[in-house]
Amino acid sequence: MNALTTVFLVDDDESYLKATARMLTAEGFRVGMFPSADRLRAAVSPDTRGCVVADLSMPEMDGLALQAALSRTGIHMPLVFLSGQGDIPSTVRAMRGGAVDFLEKHVPREQLVATIRRALERDVVDSARRSQFADIRRRFEALSKREHQVLREVLRGQMNKQIAAALGISERTVKLHRTAIKQKIGVQSAAQLASLARDAGLSAERATGAPVGGQLVDPLRCVAQDRAARTGLIINAHLRIEEAVVDHWCWLLPECDLGLHFLVAMAAL
Repeated sequence: MNALTTVFLVDDDESYLKATARMLTAEGFRVGMFPSADRLRAAVSPDTRGCVVADLSMPEMDGLALQAALSRTGIHMPLVFLSGQGDIPSTVRAMRGGAVDFLEKHVPREQLVATIRRALERDVVDSARRSQFADIRRRFEALSKREHQVLREVLRGQMNKQIAAALGISERTVKLHRTAIKQKIGVQSAAQLASLARDAGLSAERATGAPVGGQLVDPLRCVAQDRAARTGLIINAHLRIEEAVVDHWCWLLPECDLGLHFLVAMAAL
């Protein structure tokens, strides 16, 4: 593990925080302890590497609010949530937000360690990909307004003659712009150019010199959102199954409370 990679523990329970930190330190992790979400936010930045292991239920700012706040400030470290009790709606929100896992607070040591290692591995991969995408974005942002206009037409599959007619310039000028674009981006062919544009989240509609929101789309965020969306769909599918099972069994348990109905549903899955 990189010396600068840290497991950031966030929990308002001081005894649990210290005990977990000791255990993770013994496992070889570099650990930072924080009694509140605000204390963590003050200590990290978009360049911070590692993962966050946070209690779901904390005063002032809970785990889900922390997840949203970190994302808003461009801090994309993987999160692992711990909770003293199962909370399916919160699990859905956490996973949709990109959390690595949602564990019970007193999960076996081996499972927590394995989950943290997985989170740190994801951070290494995601960080490398973000650096790669940032480099690609910088190359595209270095293009002039006219080069962006030519690029847009190239991504649409237009030929030089069509591009010249669309922009009101000569074919020779189009060729010069295409050559300049390939040199700035560092590619040899239109196919390579299209591939890098796709990696940068740049479509023909966005290649206008005025990217959406003032910056190019972050494709890694799109991947994460897609992964989270698919996770949410899986969890929602389980919820629908649980509801169906509860409806099926409720008539057999008329005197029981909803909690028991839920346990019956979970056991039936």
